[in-house]
Amino acid sequence: MRADPQTDQATAFIIPGSAGSGTAPAPTREGAGVWDVVLAVITVAGGSSVVMPGDVDTSVREYTSPSGAVPCLPSNRPPVPHRGMVCFETDTGRVLVWSGSSWATVADTEYPTDWQPITLRSRYLSPPHGYSPSWRWVRSGTVELRGTIARFHDSATSSRLTRSPRPPPSSRRSCWTAQPATRWSPPKRPFLMGPG
Repeated sequence: MRADPQTDQATAFIIPGSAGSGTAPAPTREGAGVWDVVLAVITVAGGSSVVMPGDVDTSVREYTSPSGAVPCLPSNRPPVPHRGMVCFETDTGRVLVWSGSSWATVADTEYPTDWQPITLRSRYLSPPHGYSPSWRWVRSGTVELRGTIARFHDSATSSRLTRSPRPPPSSRRSCWTAQPATRWSPPKRPFLMGPG
């Protein structure tokens, strides 16, 4: 089946192969242009014009393939998908799966993003060891932080302590809520009472 967006038509199309090659011809696939969907591979014996049922291989149909993704664009995903169908958007690089009611993204080449620096407040700095404070998107709605920071007092000596840096507004969502910190208490040490 050949789809041509220029003519806005999809028609049955036979791609002739080379005699004696034993290899099926390659379909035409031009991204957002002409796109062939293979429905079957037909083998014709040499010197014959008769096609037997065993000469027709329909296992190559992409929409019913047990593996692989259907190439498409966000605007022309498979119109009648079955549950578990996988498609690959050739322009965005996203891989999606049909849940039965909607398309869900399972892989996105936009993530993770590049690391972005976190600007520290005054009296805080990044020590020479470890990563500089930075953040990145791991997936839509999830941010990853890394880095080491130190705080300096007014005296000549420095005191290092653990801090939670505040990411830039571009990495925060208005719907996020603060979660209470969990405190750790050391276990009580057992002791024995002896005679006084």
